[in-house]
Amino acid sequence: MSVVDFTKFATGSIPEGEVTVTGAKFTTFDWNGKSTARPVMCLELRNNDGDEYTQYWGIGSLEDFKPSSDGKYLDSVGSKQQVHANSSFSYFIRKLMEVGFNQSSLNVNDIGCLVGLTGRMTMDTLPNRGRSTGMDDKERTVLVFDKIVSMPGEGKGGGAGAGTDGGGFDPEELVEAAIVSAGGSVVRSGLAPYLLKVPAYKGLDRAQKSAMNKLLKDDAWFSESLLWTLDNGVLTVV
Repeated sequence: MSVVDFTKFATGSIPEGEVTVTGAKFTTFDWNGKSTARPVMCLELRNNDGDEYTQYWGIGSLEDFKPSSDGKYLDSVGSKQQVHANSSFSYFIRKLMEVGFNQSSLNVNDIGCLVGLTGRMTMDTLPNRGRSTGMDDKERTVLVFDKIVSMPGEGKGGGAGAGTDGGGFDPEELVEAAIVSAGGSVVRSGLAPYLLKVPAYKGLDRAQKSAMNKLLKDDAWFSESLLWTLDNGVLTVV
């Protein structure tokens, strides 16, 4: 088996508008008996009124793809290594990147990279390319983001979100995101280039970046985090 890179290539109905992703995982779902069980992306969403919803995006067949035991990634268990471009999941990901979610921020090893994303959602129609889904193929509507308000780790409006440092951002989340963008492991001395690519870091003001830079020189701070390990100068997410 191998991890599926879903960056290469919605069902249900909720009020369209601004929502925040509060949970994300891969699982299986049969649309309440309307279809055979299939691998799906499941998102927990919360709107500005505090209402919560669970939505699913189909991926393909369990003969080809299987959710990992922890729900973080997809395993390829058949001959296919990539998700078909006509699946609602692929359509969701493509639309997400079109409105500004960088491909480098999509972690194929952890769909939880979407948690914290805030944006405006709308129903879109997925073109029918003659592939049967086992459901009603006349017209498939897919819930997608058509605008990003803030990225994971950021507050509304693109600034840094409230964090544990008391300065309006979470340094550990920024470093974790940088390590993830480096592939899950990186030499501490080579962390900076990846940190500069993290959207939330770009949103920091001068004072916040100054505070962040001080922490990056703090050996004890790096050693005490529960989000990564530090072994022989190498940072690895846990």
